[in-house]
Amino acid sequence: MLTLEVIADLDKVRYYRGGKMLHGHLFRIDKPLSTMDLDLKCTSYFHNTDTNNSEPECDSIKWEDISFGDKTLHKTQKKLLNKVKNILCL
Repeated sequence: MLTLEVIADLDKVRYYRGGKMLHGHLFRIDKPLSTMDLDLKCTSYFHNTDTNNSEPECDSIKWEDISFGDKTLHKTQKKLLNKVKNILCL
């Protein structure tokens, strides 16, 4: 059985011009990720006005090293990542 422990509520940051809020949480998992069979899926959708269809809000989900976020995240998302780094003393 997998156990998740909430380490911190990282607060909310405004994401993009539309005012969407990104709410971050930091969890501790009691198993190495390499030993887990994870089926990551996006369950959040938006209405695409060009196609008139509901589409997932993200293109893909995957686990990455924390340094990957410095290179790829939007500046508003990096605010949450920096909080994680401070908590983990990185």
